[in-house]
Amino acid sequence: LKPHSLLWYSNKAKAFQYGFNLPPDSDVYNNTNVDEQAVADSQIVRFAAVVEQDRGLRLKIAKEVAGDLAPLTPAEMEAFAEYMRRIKDAGVRLNITSTPADSLILSLTIFYNPLILNNQGQRLDGTNNTPVQQAIQDYLRNLPFNGVFLLQDLTDVLQRVEGVRTVYISNAQARYGSLPYQSFAIRYQPDSGYLRFVQPNHLTVLFLPTTD
Repeated sequence: LKPHSLLWYSNKAKAFQYGFNLPPDSDVYNNTNVDEQAVADSQIVRFAAVVEQDRGLRLKIAKEVAGDLAPLTPAEMEAFAEYMRRIKDAGVRLNITSTPADSLILSLTIFYNPLILNNQGQRLDGTNNTPVQQAIQDYLRNLPFNGVFLLQDLTDVLQRVEGVRTVYISNAQARYGSLPYQSFAIRYQPDSGYLRFVQPNHLTVLFLPTTD
């Protein structure tokens, strides 16, 4: 039989149903007479990415809590690992990880139009007090799971915010786990699959007016 593709592993990860048993010798749950909402609630893996490694496949997964990505609990991971052990191809070694977001630190200078924004980055019309910070957070949340964070893409997003004229990123650092922070100038691939500001002071923005 032909080995399954990376996409198959990703889709099967999302099909996992926490608290449900698999029929013998099957990789498909029997949901006969099971309420559709109960099935949906049990499918806790909302994000999955599979990466080929020298010694098998790495499977990164995350669930959704309060509208954001989060790691599975130890009990959920134990059940998921057993599920994958039963359905994976014979001989394939799986490294399954579900970890908190990689930590991001950013320092930016925003040169703004004083007819639109003030020196705190607030809109003068009162409709939004943090349009720049919100655009940054939205960019992070909208990145595909296991997608690459690109400083140029973030700059492009910020320059589309009304009132922003020029963006200068003076510091960009990231880390996963408890490793030291590493500076980067172009791109960062989050080890966990996603990237967040762990502390409020990890995002600092200086606003300077410009008439250009």
